[in-house]
Amino acid sequence: MAAAKGDDNVKVVVRCRPLNETEKTQGCKIVADLDTKRGTISIRHPKDPSEPNKDFTFDTVFDRESIQADVYNQTARPIVNSVLEGYNGTIFAY
Repeated sequence: MAAAKGDDNVKVVVRCRPLNETEKTQGCKIVADLDTKRGTISIRHPKDPSEPNKDFTFDTVFDRESIQADVYNQTARPIVNSVLEGYNGTIFAY
């Protein structure tokens, strides 16, 4: 069966989590600047601020305050619904 009309075959979504307590205790710093509206992440070099940032663009970026339900509802639910209607669907999470 073909993909539902207007849907992309592949979407890349990223969710950045906040630092956990161990990372905070160790003095780890956040080096990723998120722009959820543009779907971009800019990574700063943690030890050399003169290095240029590395910029990445995604279909969707979820920030550190996002909750699991938001991620599921926006990304996985449409795929699950399509599968229940007989379409093929795959979700790869890492």
